[in-house]
Amino acid sequence: MRWTTFVVLQIGIFLTASSQADAQLSKRDKQRIAVVLTAEINRAINERTEFGLREKVVRRMSECGLVFAILSAQAKDGEPRARFRAMADISVDVGSRISGTMSVDRFKQIANLAKSAVDEMMKRRDEKETLLFLRNCKSFHEPNEIKDAVAELAY
Repeated sequence: MRWTTFVVLQIGIFLTASSQADAQLSKRDKQRIAVVLTAEINRAINERTEFGLREKVVRRMSECGLVFAILSAQAKDGEPRARFRAMADISVDVGSRISGTMSVDRFKQIANLAKSAVDEMMKRRDEKETLLFLRNCKSFHEPNEIKDAVAELAY
């Protein structure tokens, strides 16, 4: 199975189950979702004591946003394209909100690291790695799964 097909099939399963991925979401709706997710993620981060966890979460949200944007660009149908785009927009918004008082330069560094990590993951085409990554991204978009998603990045 081609890697792109595998990724689209896996993320398609997630998006079908995700109410936040509605293709008809307005910009305002996406922002409301981002605010709710940000509050849950901040709560989960604050419950943990691991150093650098906030930066790891910002990086993961950047990575998720990049992958969803790539999938949006590759999608042939309008609805999946819009769903991937909505997930990308929400991921980027949440990452920005989570960065909080982080300096702009540090945020840019993390975003650049995220881009490099996504580029490397795309080159490796490891289906297991991609599936685990996409599951984690999906978990960051489901309020009842956020605590576990944050915990995964703590190690």
